[in-house]
Amino acid sequence: MMKSINCFIFLVLSVFSCCRYDKIEPKCGELPPPQNNLGEYDYTMPKYHYTSPSFNPNNENEIAFYRLSPPEIAICIYNLQTHELRTIYKPQEGFGTGTPEWGNDNWIFFPMKDRQIWKIKANGDSLMQVTNNPLCFNPQLNTNFHKMIYYHFWNVSEFTGNIFISDEKGNVLDSIRGIMQLSAWQNSDNIALFSHLNSTNAIGTIQVLNPNTKERIDIGSYNFDGNSENGLCWIDNNTLFYILEDGVYKIDIPTQKTTQLRVTCETKNYTNPSYSLSSHKIVACKTTKKMVGDNLVEVNKKLCILDIEGNELEIIEIPE
Repeated sequence: MMKSINCFIFLVLSVFSCCRYDKIEPKCGELPPPQNNLGEYDYTMPKYHYTSPSFNPNNENEIAFYRLSPPEIAICIYNLQTHELRTIYKPQEGFGTGTPEWGNDNWIFFPMKDRQIWKIKANGDSLMQVTNNPLCFNPQLNTNFHKMIYYHFWNVSEFTGNIFISDEKGNVLDSIRGIMQLSAWQNSDNIALFSHLNSTNAIGTIQVLNPNTKERIDIGSYNFDGNSENGLCWIDNNTLFYILEDGVYKIDIPTQKTTQLRVTCETKNYTNPSYSLSSHKIVACKTTKKMVGDNLVEVNKKLCILDIEGNELEIIEIPE
């Protein structure tokens, strides 16, 4: 759990339009200690949670994401302009580790519970297994190169494995040894990733990996002891946007200058950013928690739109 931070209130005034709204940011800080002998909270949540969004690289108005209503989970597509919601796939046993990712020709790639990468057309047709190796996670697409990377464990006990590079049919083209917690390849020639490969004293690194030469460059570091890695995305070849539990950041690659754009905390944080080159906006999952009773915490997971400076522009209200 993060250290306590001073509570604060942001008053944001904006012109009311389709992409900005007047809002007051809730207080950001830790929840009070649980008020029972078990040291645990009771939780309440709405019917649906929305997580792991991904922009369609060919249509800035379309996003794919997971919609959760335990025990059910589904891949859905939502159009920001027409407000149309489509459910394209509900697996019987859930999904694996990773997010749904748009590829070329309206394919959406995602990890399944069988620890393989699968794909399906955006209209819900042609479900197809892509990988044929055990323990495959975290697919990331680069639609410019018509390629995909994913993580393949080969020693689970030591948490080590390979980063596989394949085409969009799953044919393995290359592999790179190393640990890959989360990664990003879309909108850049290089792969960005969080890595613990050479970490000591709970210090992780943010790396840029050249997929051709396999050269790694450390461009930043962070304390991952109680500070979860919540995702990253390329803005362009020179700018990386990433999220930790304690804040939203960006790095200028040539100078390796890191800027914290937002402070986040236990009661308000962001995960799984995805950037649209055409709209210059980021879609992410926003999680909020607040006390609504003596020991009752209300949890909400919604999708939101950010600009590249980390300003929150819109909460996406998805119809049920």
